[in-house]
Amino acid sequence: MSSIPALQVSARTARLLDGTPGNRDQRRPPRPLTFVDPEITDLDYTRDHIERGMETHLGFPCATDIDFSPLTPLFLVALNNLGDPAADPVWPAHTMRWEREVVNWMATLFRADPVDQWGYVTTGGTEGTMQALRMARELYPDGVLYYSTAAHYSVPKIAHALRIPSVVVEADPTGQIHYGRLRALARRNANAPAIVLATCGTTMTEAVDDIERVHAALTAAGITSRYVHVDAALSGVPMALLCEDNRPACLDMSLGLTDSISISGHKFLGLPMPCGVLIARRSLAEPLVRPVAYTQTTDTTLLGPRSGHTAMALWWVTRRYGRDGLHRRAENARANATYLLEQLVAHGHTAWRNPHSMTVVLRRPPQPVVRKRALAVHGDWSHAITMPGVTRDMIDNFVHDLTIATRTSAYLQAVAPAA
Repeated sequence: MSSIPALQVSARTARLLDGTPGNRDQRRPPRPLTFVDPEITDLDYTRDHIERGMETHLGFPCATDIDFSPLTPLFLVALNNLGDPAADPVWPAHTMRWEREVVNWMATLFRADPVDQWGYVTTGGTEGTMQALRMARELYPDGVLYYSTAAHYSVPKIAHALRIPSVVVEADPTGQIHYGRLRALARRNANAPAIVLATCGTTMTEAVDDIERVHAALTAAGITSRYVHVDAALSGVPMALLCEDNRPACLDMSLGLTDSISISGHKFLGLPMPCGVLIARRSLAEPLVRPVAYTQTTDTTLLGPRSGHTAMALWWVTRRYGRDGLHRRAENARANATYLLEQLVAHGHTAWRNPHSMTVVLRRPPQPVVRKRALAVHGDWSHAITMPGVTRDMIDNFVHDLTIATRTSAYLQAVAPAA
């Protein structure tokens, strides 16, 4: 584990931390607490409610094993990363240097061309996908978007906002896009460029679309002009850290099969606020460049003001753990998924798992278990995700609760009087 440089804070921030009043604090002293301060009580209740929920949740991908408290001093300062991260804005309170390091780290992970790489820290996977499809529309104004029924729920909304004609392709039972259906549907629009949204880690089953089969389907349909974006919000970082034989081709931009990749920072990387990173080819972003005299920056990002705190926190995680440390976290999470699957099957539950995923798919549990464990459900199916922070004790307790609830539900149904 590499050593972390000490964080430098201003004198004012240091005063805020140790309670020493500055000039502003002397003019406006803090409001003294009354016997029962309702605001503080509400905050305490909210924190307690969240912490209790996180002790039992297994349904949504949010790692909980990383301590971000060393960054607390900088959360007391307004940090605004205005404009393209390639250049610093006039506004002094920013973390552009750290954002550039994060972009370079991710671009290296995804093997982007060092000469043609570009990216920035987003508000999350949705913004990353929207910016990527915006670039695709600039490249192919008459393009048709293809995405699967297992793609993220935000994709139809993005297509509507960008006014991109879209075709929904059914997914196979594992969650991958159906390549035969993609070929057939693309053939109907063979004269239009294809904009494909592939997924690395679908929300319900953590399926990974085979990028080589996607391109093969487009070729068979007679389409040569294409843009492929990979929504890797859930699995981009952990699966890019797999050994070469198991690493998905969609996460290797050097193969020339992927034009852009977006990931989330609040899932596997565990940031305490939603965020993400978009990596793309610089040549694709250049048509979006607009100089802004007011801020003396270049406007290429989807949003104007962007959080400097998320860039700082992403830098912290990548510097603190490095590729080796993140790889160990991913392997431990996958080992826990294997353990969970084994325990479910051993206790008579129907369950399965896609290769190298942290997601175990199971039959929809009784509603009390769904509520207690904050499980996502889709029809008759649900899933549990063993993100970093999930322990074997949590898994054992979940399997115990599920088994008792399932047997109780089956018994009540068996003894219920006929209608």
